[in-house]
Amino acid sequence: MCMKDKVLFILPTLHAGGAENYALRFIRYCGNRVDFHVLAVNTSRGDLHEQFEAAGVTLHYQSIGYFDIRKLWRLRELLKKHQFSAVATFNGNFGGLPLFVARSAGIKRRISLYRRSTNAFGTNRMKLWYNAFAGRLVRRFATVVLSNSEYAFRNFHPGFYGKDSRFSVIPNGIDVAAFNDLPSKSAARKALQLPEEGIIIGHIGRFDPAKNHETIFKVIREVVSLRPDFRFLFCGKNTDSAAFRSQLQEHGVEGWVYCLGLNDDVPLVLRTLDVFYFPSVTEGQPNALIEAMVSGLPVLPSAIPPILEALPSSIHPKLFDPLEVVKVAAKLVSLAENPDEANQFRFEEWARKKFEHTSNFESFYAVLTHGI
Repeated sequence: MCMKDKVLFILPTLHAGGAENYALRFIRYCGNRVDFHVLAVNTSRGDLHEQFEAAGVTLHYQSIGYFDIRKLWRLRELLKKHQFSAVATFNGNFGGLPLFVARSAGIKRRISLYRRSTNAFGTNRMKLWYNAFAGRLVRRFATVVLSNSEYAFRNFHPGFYGKDSRFSVIPNGIDVAAFNDLPSKSAARKALQLPEEGIIIGHIGRFDPAKNHETIFKVIREVVSLRPDFRFLFCGKNTDSAAFRSQLQEHGVEGWVYCLGLNDDVPLVLRTLDVFYFPSVTEGQPNALIEAMVSGLPVLPSAIPPILEALPSSIHPKLFDPLEVVKVAAKLVSLAENPDEANQFRFEEWARKKFEHTSNFESFYAVLTHGI
């Protein structure tokens, strides 16, 4: 009987987010084929803790730091104790140092994953220096470097993608079957205690600057000046928080908004909507947008490079700058009112083929168990 591969995923947190959700979905997909361990660099217990445990994962909360020798030694001891067959870090350039430690611990398969296309921090000089240094560590010590977008590689490792065989793009994977056989829109709204009639424009994403809620609030104000009967729905971490509601009040739009907060039943949430709006200012490859396309909704995302990669090229000229307000508001109203135009912004069949999880997850599984 062959022994299962023992794999360690190093994640930023165990809170709901793009990298964390992707890792959890992949682990569930693999079932018992792999003995998974997950190390969260942020040591606070995350929203997804119980879900990872239910998936059979061995969890570790352990800070790594930048140049803390004691923390790096503890990481090395953990790696040597468990004798992992592969280590995969989901921290972009910040995975460089853990990959160096993994090399020193004798781990042969060392994978760096980029789930964002741009840095998640400001222009602090020390962080920028460390970021560049860590990127060089990735190129030195990773046996495989993966991303869900070419743009991430052009940003973090210019000149390497297409020339270095270790670099590869694997698109996100979505279980498209979860979007089949859903209840009617009316039944879905009733289940979520929403009005069964009327137009609802929705957004799914955590309350975070990357998701550009400030612009969404301005767009809501513009839309309801044109159509006061329209409503907006927000779903995602902290979209039901006091801070979020305070922002709605400041913009004078709280009366037109439904706030769901975190909700695990994304297919049901999407089923309640008429149009999906997604004006992110930075992304990796957004699952929320992909799921909206798979669900058959007309989508209006921002025209930033990593999002354009996740869309058919035919729609690129029809999209807007993420900070655009007036034209976007008019377009949302038009998509809600005109079925023929809305159909030009639906990409269900295309998205189901490109992002179907089986082939994409199997590609990642092959990397973890055999390398490229």
